[in-house]
Amino acid sequence: MSRPLPDGLILWLQRPGWQLLALQWLLLGILLVLPGLGLIHGEWRQSARLSDDVRQQAQRVEQLQLQLSSLPSLATLEQQIAQQRERRPAEPELAEVLQRTGVTLLRWQRQEPPAQQRLRLRSDYFSLLQLLESLPGTVRISQLSLEMQPEGLSAEWLLQ
Repeated sequence: MSRPLPDGLILWLQRPGWQLLALQWLLLGILLVLPGLGLIHGEWRQSARLSDDVRQQAQRVEQLQLQLSSLPSLATLEQQIAQQRERRPAEPELAEVLQRTGVTLLRWQRQEPPAQQRLRLRSDYFSLLQLLESLPGTVRISQLSLEMQPEGLSAEWLLQ
């Protein structure tokens, strides 16, 4: 057992004790930090992704604000609506006409693409005639189907 120590080990043993201690703490610190960085890496990526999302949403908000700024103000729109109401002669609303004629509204469904409304009504024959006579001029019936049922006359209208 009289083998001499390797040269690299002799160099390390000749160093002062504080340098060896500092080197040990440095190596221990590196060994502890590396797994910690692995755990934090996913959080960093998520944080970067969220900051990108925030940036994109901020750009979208700016675009929407530009679009909104090009629209007229609420006061202007209310004024235009009031002017249009003044120009148009007063016509009874459809709901008002339905109530006045005694017709029962079963279903009212809006259909968006061609801007139509589908109504299902129940009444008797004379109330339906009265309703047709008192409809406002702005109402256009594009389709009308009648069906006699035990409860009364059932009408389905497609309005434009």
